[in-house]
Amino acid sequence: MNLGKGLILSIVLSCIFTLGCDDSSSDEASGSLALEIPSRSWEGSSSAGNNTSEPWTGEENQGREGTEGSSTSLVECIPSCDSATCGDDGCGGLCGSCPTGFFCQQGQCQEGECEANCQGQSCGDDGCGALCGVCDSDAVCVEGQCITSACQPSCDGVTCGGDGCGGTCGTCEAGYECEGGQCAYNPCTDDPCAIPPQDSIPEYCVGNPLCASDADCLGNWVMDSTCEDGVCVQEMRNCQADNDCYNWCLETYADTYSQVAGFSYCEDQFWTCEKASDCPGATNMCVAKAPCSTQSDCVGSWAVSSTCDGQKCDTDPRYCESENDCYSWCLETYADAYASGGFSYCEDQIWQCQSSNGCDSGPKSCQPLAACDTNADCVDSWVYDYSCVNGACEPELVDCQDPNACYEGCLSAYESTYEVVSDFSYCEDQVWSCQ
Repeated sequence: MNLGKGLILSIVLSCIFTLGCDDSSSDEASGSLALEIPSRSWEGSSSAGNNTSEPWTGEENQGREGTEGSSTSLVECIPSCDSATCGDDGCGGLCGSCPTGFFCQQGQCQEGECEANCQGQSCGDDGCGALCGVCDSDAVCVEGQCITSACQPSCDGVTCGGDGCGGTCGTCEAGYECEGGQCAYNPCTDDPCAIPPQDSIPEYCVGNPLCASDADCLGNWVMDSTCEDGVCVQEMRNCQADNDCYNWCLETYADTYSQVAGFSYCEDQFWTCEKASDCPGATNMCVAKAPCSTQSDCVGSWAVSSTCDGQKCDTDPRYCESENDCYSWCLETYADAYASGGFSYCEDQIWQCQSSNGCDSGPKSCQPLAACDTNADCVDSWVYDYSCVNGACEPELVDCQDPNACYEGCLSAYESTYEVVSDFSYCEDQVWSCQ
């Protein structure tokens, strides 16, 4: 910084406003002030051109306005243009502007077009010789941001976001966003590998069948059911190759194959061993898809679009733009049933076209809900709480605080069944957990 210029300016202002210099001490022809300037340098200056006979400490002007110790401080940012004729002067101002048809490049006007860029900037050069903004008088422009000379960064109690001086207190991991200075889990994250914190997930009722051995746990082709501590626990079949899945299917249905002639379920599937997700460390799991030659071999439904790639059926949710898309697809899917007469499934639903993942940015898919007038029209179950909202049955998982609440909720849901069927014991046959 050229402190010599600032020093001269300070002394001149001190003369004008403190000593009461009048017009008689000036050169009327040139308008300059005839002053004798002491040959001294500002203490701490690294300028080699300044005289160094003795340092300037400010003691000679103690008590005078405009000097050290008063309410007026030296200018901290000194504009510098040197040979530049346009562009930023280093303090948020301009060295000049270019005429129409020219743009500023490295301080010089060049002929041609220039595209201004102020993204992320509130001040300083826009890349074309103009300003992105001007800072208040108590601030200077630093790397495109207005910073007050007395700004003190503050990150007390925060882990992310701005520090108040153009810097940052930290950034958040993938799947989290900064809210109020803290990293909060974003349930609509685009990162499928983001792991939500445990306390961000509400607890729901889960029922598992009782067992004495693995034989008491009903298995199927894709689930591995085992008896652990008297409770049936199911896990997806992990695999290394497609053939693992086929072999497990044969093992699962061994009794059925030996007793039922012509049973060919395992042979009738197209077995694949696929990654459960794209996340690091994800395991391979068995997936069964129906084999096909043409799309007519794939069974569709109101909510699923089935396609054939020549080997297997792939199903995707019915993506939609409006509720009418869903209704039309339903009529198309059940055309044969409607032709026989009396079938009214599509009319009996409240069709919704909603985000598939609950996020505004997610693709929309068809989701039908049963029509209703009151809550009594909505069928209840042990784990879902159904209520009539705007003429449609809205299901929600039953929240819980302890397992006993789940058991009581089950008894309430099946109260009428218990009254009619004497040996009905579904609620007692489960091990209830709140998880």
